[in-house]
Amino acid sequence: GGASMAASNVSLNIANELFNVTALTTTGVTNVIRVKRTITGSFSVFYANKDIEDAFRNGTTATLMLVSSTGGTNLVVGNTVAISLTKIKYTAVPKSKDNGIYKYDVSFRAARTLGEDSIFVSFL
Repeated sequence: GGASMAASNVSLNIANELFNVTALTTTGVTNVIRVKRTITGSFSVFYANKDIEDAFRNGTTATLMLVSSTGGTNLVVGNTVAISLTKIKYTAVPKSKDNGIYKYDVSFRAARTLGEDSIFVSFL
């Protein structure tokens, strides 16, 4: 199963750790290789049920898809972007109030899958 919710305050960070490798030749050729990628982010959603909180407490992984369009809930072709993370873990799920309505301020990180953090960006 899955759920669809309106999110606000969306943040996504992709950090690559790079390492210089000098070749064993007299030319001193240097290559830069990526040795680690860390994907983190956060979003806020209004409190509707305890599904996200339960997944956080149980250490459950989830798939996250963020979709944004100039048409709001009506996707507009040519003005829509979709970001999919195939496996995330929630790192913090504090509750707060926004104009008297409870919400979750969710932080997450991409879980390592097959040695890589998987992220897909599509422009529709």
